[in-house]
Amino acid sequence: MVTELLELMESHNNIILFGYGPSFLCAQYFEYRLRIFSNKIIVALSDEISVASIADENTLLIILTVTGTFQSFQNVCTESKKKGCDVVIVAEEYNTNLFGQCDRIFWLSKFPQPKELLPYEKTRTVFFLFFEEIIQHILHQRAQQAATADAATRQDAGAAPKRKRTRK
Repeated sequence: MVTELLELMESHNNIILFGYGPSFLCAQYFEYRLRIFSNKIIVALSDEISVASIADENTLLIILTVTGTFQSFQNVCTESKKKGCDVVIVAEEYNTNLFGQCDRIFWLSKFPQPKELLPYEKTRTVFFLFFEEIIQHILHQRAQQAATADAATRQDAGAAPKRKRTRK
């Protein structure tokens, strides 16, 4: 799941992280973390008008929701898709009402949080774990690329013709 979302993120120039309420606060944190480790345009938004104004065919819209029941994502998904934007939902709890609203859904948990909690009262811990795992994958890829580049540099330096020293 982490690898699949990471591949989607890498295939787009722009990433919009979208959420309502506490999920938007998570999106802002992820925006900050991803900007540190990426050269992509990354923005966290909580209003549909802003999403519609910047979404295009080079954009991946990632919607964060714990339950998918606080407010419908149908409008933001439809308007974004009209502009050629790819849309995914990262949801903690399984909710069949989210089917058909986006291109891909990532379910983070098989089990719902306590039913007596309202959507805004539920924890977002699983979001943080999931996105920190994505950050760790990015860091690992960077380390591998740096090691490969370092090895190539050493190999090129070793392959250069050696000059003979002459004594005067």
